[in-house]
Amino acid sequence: MARRATRFYASLNRDKTIMGVESRAFMIVAFIASILFASKMYYALMFVPLLHMLMQWFTKKDYYFFQMLLRYLDESDAYSSITRPEDWQRRPLGWGRGLPW
Repeated sequence: MARRATRFYASLNRDKTIMGVESRAFMIVAFIASILFASKMYYALMFVPLLHMLMQWFTKKDYYFFQMLLRYLDESDAYSSITRPEDWQRRPLGWGRGLPW
């Protein structure tokens, strides 16, 4: 008795990209290009293809790099090494409240 097999098409299961770049990262590149064009900074437009190639390389290395970058930027204050007054002023007495650090 033969086992049942299904075909696996890699092209149908591949992550969707726009010109080889993850969609949100492509929108950022397109937004930067439109800002530069609208502000008549034509000399800076030569950096847009370089930025696009960088995003292509990042996407090829890890498709979810932009999602991870946005998540990191959203939680950047959670990993700050600088003590903030609202952190140590909320502590109860005896747990470092009022200390100048």
